[in-house]
Amino acid sequence: MATLFRLPYTRVKKDREVQYIVERATATVNVLSQLPASYQSPPGIERAAYQQEVDAIEADNLALRGHLEAIAAILPRLDTNAQAIDEKN
Repeated sequence: MATLFRLPYTRVKKDREVQYIVERATATVNVLSQLPASYQSPPGIERAAYQQEVDAIEADNLALRGHLEAIAAILPRLDTNAQAIDEKN
């Protein structure tokens, strides 16, 4: 059975939206990197800074996934230990 956690935070962008944004941004960086140097930083987008922003979003998303996987690994152990104590009570 799935476990639902409620946090006192409402996400503006859901997982799929974040993934889509990262995919689009990666495609943008790939296109920009193929252009001559004079065209790699169109108005409002400095390619290196943009790449850093994309990398930061990807890193945060990976960190979130890692924490969720760590929680998922702890839950069965918590249930097993709680069951053992419950049986002793």
